[in-house]
Amino acid sequence: MGSIKSHAVCLPFPAQGHINPMMQLAKLLHSRGFHITFVNSEFNHRRLIRFKGEEAVKGLPDFRFEAIPDGLAPSNSNAAPSVPAIFNFTRKNCLAPFLELLSKLNSSPQMPPVTCIVCDGIMNCGTKAAQLIGVPYVQFWTSSTVSFLGFLHYKELAQRGIVPFKVLQVLASKSPNIYAIGPLASLSNNLLEIQYGLLNSSLWKEDTSCIEWLNTMEPKSVVYVNYGSAAALEWKKKAEAAISLGGSTVTNFDRMINEALSHGRVETSAFGIQPKFH
Repeated sequence: MGSIKSHAVCLPFPAQGHINPMMQLAKLLHSRGFHITFVNSEFNHRRLIRFKGEEAVKGLPDFRFEAIPDGLAPSNSNAAPSVPAIFNFTRKNCLAPFLELLSKLNSSPQMPPVTCIVCDGIMNCGTKAAQLIGVPYVQFWTSSTVSFLGFLHYKELAQRGIVPFKVLQVLASKSPNIYAIGPLASLSNNLLEIQYGLLNSSLWKEDTSCIEWLNTMEPKSVVYVNYGSAAALEWKKKAEAAISLGGSTVTNFDRMINEALSHGRVETSAFGIQPKFH
């Protein structure tokens, strides 16, 4: 008679970015001989069936899918649940249905008894359930190490009054209302040229000779480089920028430099570059 497999119950937080790594871990455990029960929320379970069919949750003889309530009515299958709502439900209401599921698994003759629980780092119901039924548990942190350090230090930061952050409130108290009204250049394109063409704010003599060439180019195929009217770059710096553009994957680019800034011509043939300058 073969030995009884270890049975790991995997409980991810019911959001895509948490489910994916938990599934990867579950597959690795299964490949090492574990019997796996992967627990989704009812909302996600229904969603998998709806978009991928019953096969998506059929699993394998020793890799099974189960679902526990998530507080979302079946009629809300098209509505994406808010993260605060999911947090609130899993914190307050997840333990009882999860314990009920564990009891069902342990009483089933078709699978080995639960030997451990692998729960998401923010699914406290998983750790509580493991303690109540007397099995070991592992908290699986699916985010970055930096975010984990933030959680570890939150209590201390709160005691020191650093969090919650007050930056936005302070900035708002020192500044008038700010409104984004741009980009003005795009908005101005809708104005009638015949009405506003004579209204010009340029302090320099404009060179529009490149417009005809620009009109022959495909949309989004031209890179426009502008140093500003008050720039005072050394010619060497401008040459370096031109050579960099010439060596890029851009096939056409326009280099417009005010005549007051121009001191010569960029020679790029020595570098094996043949950019198109206009």
